[in-house]
Amino acid sequence: MLLSKGKRVAVTSTTGISCLQLGKNATTLHHWSGILDGRFSEQKLKETFLTDDLFKEAVLRIRATDCLIIDEIGMASKRTFDLVELACRLARCTNRLFGGLQVMRQDEKALIKAVNELCEGELSMDTDKFLQTLSKDPTEGKITRLFGTNFQVNCENQDYLDELPGQEMRYKSHDIGNKQLLLNCPAPQMLILKVNAPVIAIRNFKGICNGTMGYVHSLSLDQPTVNFNGHFYPLMKIDFDVYDIKMEKSLATRQQFPIKLAFALTIHRCQGMTLENVVIDCSSIFSPGQLGVAVGRVRKSKNVKIIHYNAAYGKKKHPEKVYDFYKEESTKPKDDLSCCYNSFRDNDDDSDNGNSQPLVTMETDTPTQTCTSEQFTCSAINKELQPSPWNVEDFVSKNLSTSFMPEFITDDLRNSLKIHADFLYTKLSSIFSTEPKTNEEFTNFYKAVNKFLCSPEHKSSFAQFTQCRKPQKMSTKLVFWLIDNYLYDKSQAVIKRQMEVSKPVVDVPSAALKAKLRYLAGACITKISQRLKTAVNRKLNASSMKTKSQRQSLYEKYSLLDGLFVSEQDIKESTSMPCTLSEIEYKQGPSRGLRNVSDAMLMFFMDVHKTLQENLTAVDFHLHLPNIHIHARRSVLEKTELFDAWKKLFGLGDEEQLDYVISDMYELFEMVLEHFIRVSLAESIHNFKESIPKTKKTGT
Repeated sequence: MLLSKGKRVAVTSTTGISCLQLGKNATTLHHWSGILDGRFSEQKLKETFLTDDLFKEAVLRIRATDCLIIDEIGMASKRTFDLVELACRLARCTNRLFGGLQVMRQDEKALIKAVNELCEGELSMDTDKFLQTLSKDPTEGKITRLFGTNFQVNCENQDYLDELPGQEMRYKSHDIGNKQLLLNCPAPQMLILKVNAPVIAIRNFKGICNGTMGYVHSLSLDQPTVNFNGHFYPLMKIDFDVYDIKMEKSLATRQQFPIKLAFALTIHRCQGMTLENVVIDCSSIFSPGQLGVAVGRVRKSKNVKIIHYNAAYGKKKHPEKVYDFYKEESTKPKDDLSCCYNSFRDNDDDSDNGNSQPLVTMETDTPTQTCTSEQFTCSAINKELQPSPWNVEDFVSKNLSTSFMPEFITDDLRNSLKIHADFLYTKLSSIFSTEPKTNEEFTNFYKAVNKFLCSPEHKSSFAQFTQCRKPQKMSTKLVFWLIDNYLYDKSQAVIKRQMEVSKPVVDVPSAALKAKLRYLAGACITKISQRLKTAVNRKLNASSMKTKSQRQSLYEKYSLLDGLFVSEQDIKESTSMPCTLSEIEYKQGPSRGLRNVSDAMLMFFMDVHKTLQENLTAVDFHLHLPNIHIHARRSVLEKTELFDAWKKLFGLGDEEQLDYVISDMYELFEMVLEHFIRVSLAESIHNFKESIPKTKKTGT
């Protein structure tokens, strides 16, 4: 319209990729104004802008312009904006703003306000209502679908490619080196294309910039030909390297055509672009400001449609330190640009200075006292012994064929063994009195046994057994025989007590248990979600209709499950049980990768845990231990109230919609609980076995 009125229009953008989308006559704002990379100070421009040949062409461009259009103005810094404005005044020799040029910006105030509020996470009621109205399909032009993650983009691209008429062509990459390192390569291992499929460049080549959109013009066995901005480019494969900076070499390389399907794009990929029409799927948005970036890709609100919208997506907050940074007063730009650099002091903390004292092992000068066989015999006779409760004849009969027992057992030897067994039992009684229960206690228990076996007192005690070929081994075996009998009797007593329990004891969940259950709930759902995601990725390049159908079914399950997660910010603001967030917070790493679930989901897992407690008593373990997993699984899946609670978590009020996905919901119900039961059983079985005294395996 401006051109029809005889206006001279300059179309610019702050980014090169946006210029490519605007057409061949567009240029970057930096180039058009002559400020280049912004290296010049305001004083330098004032002194040389009209006299230096470096700025000659820029001066002519500015004077030959009536209207300046700036796209992606949000990407320009205050300093850049000020330098461009100054250059326009200098070139046109006037003090009017921008030298009297008409500057065009987006004129839809509601859309501008929405973008700003979404990027800041400060969503007003007016903007929320405005975004709810963006639910109609754009009527004209090409539509690009925007998602938050590459996974959903890849799935959507494959689905739309399947719907596109025509013969598909497959181009497999040539991979060199460690293929595991190429899993995150931007170029696909199998590139599947059809004529007229939209594509996007993922590398710079032949004058085409990374991010340029185009269409497949034709396909041959060797290469695709792509239409970029009306020019046809027969493509060649290029190298995508995984380079190690420290080793200074490439660890793996993928040779593939530098394009990807572009029916759908990630919000990150389209940043800096101006798109004709977009459909934004909010369900995959995970980062603050993402929705604002997506909405800002269009010029008019009629060109955008938002699906799966929820105000929570627009209220995602950045960390508080981001807002603190923006509240700080900007540093005044300096001519030498020293304001752009930060200086850091060396860390003078010398707390770890390597001056720690070495560990010193003290030796004792006290001589070791030994006693002779005669001394032991006298002390043993004079000291009252505790009789062993177990018949030593059982030990003799069990070990008759061993290397340490004589072929013929005399009455004197039997009597000596009986006295020796009583002596060993007397010595072990003090160790038995500790009644170990935990792994650490059992470790200390056997340490005490070993200390006794190595003591001079024990070594002197078996010296009388001259008839035995290996008296020390015989005595040691007798010690462990006594221990085995002791632990067996203790375990039988525990089992008897446990079997007498008639009613299961269900503990009232503590705050710590609730926190652990919230963490496990997120971990279980994440595990199944990742499993589904892997299965979908494996079937992305499938050609058979059966496999494509399976992929779509898996993707639907993944989408259902992914909707159950709650952002870290949202759960902190909405939970009625803030103490239950402690376990996740404690285990959360720098990437904040652990996923959160709602309070309703936590209550569901608390009900599951209660059901397991009721059906995993000590009696159940004794009766069903070989098949305890089947027993636990049946007890949970047969409780219909649990599945009813599971269905409500998805928030689907429409009965027809619920009927459509009910089978998917039940499969997810089984998969999630299967994983939760396995995790719970591992700990329950461990605790059950810990409650039973155990014997230690010994060599023969």
